[in-house]
This record gives sequence, structure tokens and C-alpha cells, in this order.
Amino acid sequence: MFISQFNQLAFQYIENYEVQKAPPVTIIAGQEGLGKTQLLNCILQKMKPQKVKIVLIDADKFSKKFAFAAQNGSLNSFRRSVRSNDLFLLDNINVLQGKKKTLEELFHTVDTILAQGGKTVITYQGSTPNFDFLNQRFASRLKSGFFLYLKDPAAEELEHFIAYRLTGDLFQEIRPCQPALLSGIKNMKQAVKIAEQLKKDIQPTNFAEEKIHVPQSEKLFHLPGIGEQANLVVSIVCEYCGLEKDKVLGSTKKGEIVEARQMVYLLLHEIFQYPYRDIASYFRKNTGSLTNQSEKIRERKQVLFETLCKKLYNAEKERSYGRG
Repeated sequence: MFISQFNQLAFQYIENYEVQKAPPVTIIAGQEGLGKTQLLNCILQKMKPQKVKIVLIDADKFSKKFAFAAQNGSLNSFRRSVRSNDLFLLDNINVLQGKKKTLEELFHTVDTILAQGGKTVITYQGSTPNFDFLNQRFASRLKSGFFLYLKDPAAEELEHFIAYRLTGDLFQEIRPCQPALLSGIKNMKQAVKIAEQLKKDIQPTNFAEEKIHVPQSEKLFHLPGIGEQANLVVSIVCEYCGLEKDKVLGSTKKGEIVEARQMVYLLLHEIFQYPYRDIASYFRKNTGSLTNQSEKIRERKQVLFETLCKKLYNAEKERSYGRG
């Protein structure tokens, strides 16, 4: 997940989310493409190890499941499966406008979960939530909740987002060739579309034969070499995970140490924009294996990855101030 000023507060809230301490209702509001669904998935991944009974469902899927259950006489089973959870995550409540029966069912679902001491997090597409399409009781319930607003990203953030999606190497290569394309991006929805199109247009084999030299001024952080960045990343990962550096840098096969080691590779690639081949060369690893491991750890440990990204950003800012 891409973290910047427009969604930083929301991410910090989700990062520290605890069911028992959280407000009964949390509303995440923002325009399309700002990462509302990803934030719900972050909560889901965070809660899994805690044995919290949790369900994440898209509002449209909730509507279809409810309709199917009503038609097939299985409403009781449907309700038990949804209402027995400690945490109910609903994505994109807007799509239920005009569906009175579904909204009534959703109201009773949320009401039951809250009455049992559970919590709910609901996303709303739009900068200013308007719950006029709900009945008065339901609207009142949601309006009393805690609101997280995702701001519209600035132009610089949109460009950084595209760099994040393409990886730094390819972005720096195409950036001089596409000034009109990049300057025309007005919102995150456009940025996502353009990033995906550029991914299709770019042939990775064109860049595989030779090392791409990114000007030092274009690097995210201005450090003299991969060694210093690697030491910084290893230190932060070890400190946060409570592990010894020697073991992370060694050949130990213990699960948590292997995951920390893979996280180091991923952070060097994502934050400092080093190609995986350079990282593999530095750590004397096979490029293909290291690349595969890094991408898999991103999927399995998304919340940990985002947390370490933030800590790394903060640590580098402090170092930059110190050098200034």
C-alpha cells in the first residue's frame, strides 16, 4: 500500500486498531482509488493472528448474499454467519442506495453486532459522507461514529504513487519521456489507470540487460551506497522484530528470521529503489529466488511491510536533519 500525506493519518489509525479499544463505528471516507479497501484488508490481516472473529465483505456482495438467502429460505444461516462476528468490515456502502430491504437487513446486522460488544468499520466513497439514503436510525448510528477522511493527493504525491507502482527504476527511465502524461493526472483514479497502462506498455526485457543508472538527485534518499542503506534497513527491521542482526544476516532458517531477512530485501527495493539484482549481488543471493521471496513476503506480511516503511521514512528524515 502506498502511504503519503493524504492517507497517513488513516493508516496510522488502522495500524494501531484494536477491537476492544476501538469506537463502535468507524467510517473511512474518500474518493475512488485512495485505498479504502486496502485499509480494510490491513485490518483483516492485522486481526487474523489475534483470533478475532471477523468478516470483510463488499456491500454489493452482502446484498447478493442476502437476496440469495431470502429466496432460498436460508436467512437464519446467513444471519448467523455475519452477525456472530466481533468485527464487521463493510466496503463501499454507497452501492446500496435504493436497496431498502438490504439496507434494513444491514442496519439490523450492524445493530446486533454492536449490541454484542462488537465493532464495525465501513467505507464510504466520497469526500463528505451523506447518509440520507439510510433510514433515520441507521443514519444516526453511523453519524455518531468515528470518521477517517482520506484527502485528495497532491500532484507530487500522484507522481510518487506511479513511481511506487512501477518501481523506481522504470519510472525514472520513462519520466523524461512522459511529462505531458504525468502533468495531466488530476486524481488517484487516473494515476492508477496510467500506472497500469505504463506497466503494459513497458517491456521489462528492455531493461534487463543493463543496469539502469538513476541520477543521485532522483534517489528517494541521498546516501552514498547500498551498504549504508542496507545497514539502516537491517537495524530497523531487527529492532522492530526483536531479532539479532547476526542471525538475520546469517543463514539461519528459522521462520521469523527468514521473514525478517526477506523484508530487508523488499524494503531496499521499494524504499531505496535498488534493483533486485543489485540487492542479490550485495547479499550474495540468487536474483530470481530473492525476487520471488521478496514479492511473496509483501503479500503475506502487508501490515508489517507498511509499518516498517513508515519507520524507515522517519528514521531517514532524522538522519537527513542531522546531516543538514
